[in-house]
Amino acid sequence: MLFPGAPKGERDSAFVQVQFGGLSDPAGGFAGAIYRPASILNALTQCLRRLSSHYIDLCHPTVTSVKVIQTVF
Repeated sequence: MLFPGAPKGERDSAFVQVQFGGLSDPAGGFAGAIYRPASILNALTQCLRRLSSHYIDLCHPTVTSVKVIQTVF
């Protein structure tokens, strides 16, 4: 779990927000973004697994544009 100090069983009292789509280069810098529907689903599935959660309260793309928003929504 990403928040080891968080009390177990207290998920309902936490607000979880994640970003998706950003790619990192080997040095840790921004290398671009991927917003294909399958990539978005994969990114959110991985977030849920890492957070040991069944849902995310808010998710948003790393980079916003009309094309990205049309793809997501």
